[in-house]
Amino acid sequence: GDPSQVVRADGIWLSALIEATASREPGFLSAQLRTRDGRIYSASGGDRPKLDGVNLAETSLATGVAATGAYFFDVPEQALENATLQFHWGLGAPAGMDHLLDIDLGLGAVALAELRRKAVPELDMRTRTDP
Repeated sequence: GDPSQVVRADGIWLSALIEATASREPGFLSAQLRTRDGRIYSASGGDRPKLDGVNLAETSLATGVAATGAYFFDVPEQALENATLQFHWGLGAPAGMDHLLDIDLGLGAVALAELRRKAVPELDMRTRTDP
């Protein structure tokens, strides 16, 4: 593939594929990964990986229009067990971390072992189709 489209991770890439709709007003939906020890990993910026129409980081959502895409996280592999995915409205962290949508990803030891088994060294999100 095009080497300018290849992004290497310091740890491993976790991608969260979502569909979201702004129901009240246009704005930004931010994502972060919270590890079991409380460490927060913000989603990578809109330029990492630079996949127009796929990477939703720093993308403004229009009211009433569904946006489908992904948030990407570069995290140490050992940080994934029991991590949760969190979303909040706006680009900055909410005061007191109120208004967080917290999603248990089900990443226990068994699930992580299965994900490692299925992992591929490269994934082209521009041509990805689900089996």
